[in-house]
Order: sequence, then structure tokens, then C-alpha cells
Amino acid sequence: MAAHKPVEWVQAVINRFDEQLPVKTGHQNNHTRVSTEHNKECLINISKYKFSLVISGLTNILKNVNNMRIFGESAEKNLYLSQLIILDTLEKCLVSVRKPPYTLHPLYPSLHHL
Repeated sequence: MAAHKPVEWVQAVINRFDEQLPVKTGHQNNHTRVSTEHNKECLINISKYKFSLVISGLTNILKNVNNMRIFGESAEKNLYLSQLIILDTLEKCLVSVRKPPYTLHPLYPSLHHL
């Protein structure tokens, strides 16, 4: 049972990251911006140990955000800002990993649409 806890904790951080994106919360104030940045840094650090879980979670968030229907200039701005936050987080996770490229092969289908 204890072996499943890290997966649950990682998923909780991924969910929190998703919930705090501008496309979900609207305009970001200083507090939400700092919180989003903190969650982003947590995911980058966690990806060093649970890489595939973090990457697949982020790609799923990106897919969901890309499929959202939005209306209005403000909502469009929040959508683009959310996409940038997700892509920046993905990039930093990918850069921070020290694995040979062939070990990333199982993740290629998830990353292919990017």
C-alpha cells in the first residue's frame, strides 16, 4: 500500500497544477502566480524521480486545455498563457532528465502531438 502513495502524491501535485492554470481560474493575481510557479517547480523536481508519470500528466493537461472551447478575448489570453505555462514546464522536465534517449521511447506517443 505504501508503494502507491508516491503515485497518489504526484497525481495530487499534477491536479493542483491543473486547477491553478489561468484558463481554469481566470485572471492571475500575485498569490496565484506564485502558487502556480511553486507547483511548476515541484513538478520539475518530481520529474527527476517519476518522469513518465509527470510527463504523461502534463501532456494530458495540455490535451485537455487544447480541446477547451473559449469565448472572449480574456479567455483566449488565459488559454494561451496556460499553454505557455504547461509547455515551459514540460520543457524544463525534459531538459532536467538525465536519461538516454532510448529510455524515453515509451513516451513518444504522448509527446508526438506536441
